[in-house]
Amino acid sequence: MSIVGVTELRHRIDKLRELPTLPHMVQKLASTLQTSIVHVADIHVKGLACENPGDSLVPPLSFPAWDLVGLDETAPAACIPKASDKFATIDDCL
Repeated sequence: MSIVGVTELRHRIDKLRELPTLPHMVQKLASTLQTSIVHVADIHVKGLACENPGDSLVPPLSFPAWDLVGLDETAPAACIPKASDKFATIDDCL
């Protein structure tokens, strides 16, 4: 094998080492999923008009985040009664 062939082979091996590993990809996806869950939850809370001072900081709904979380269009309506009960309990404690 010539010196050029050896150099090319080493270059290709180095490029293979740069590829993300499966655990790295899984961790990145989990992080993205967690971020998406928090984002969608923020949207739900803002929609309940809880008057949170941070409401103005919540960005518009990200449809890719919504899809990643796996909710359908009935999810917000299903959450309202449950969330209202929880907020009423919190108000009673305050």
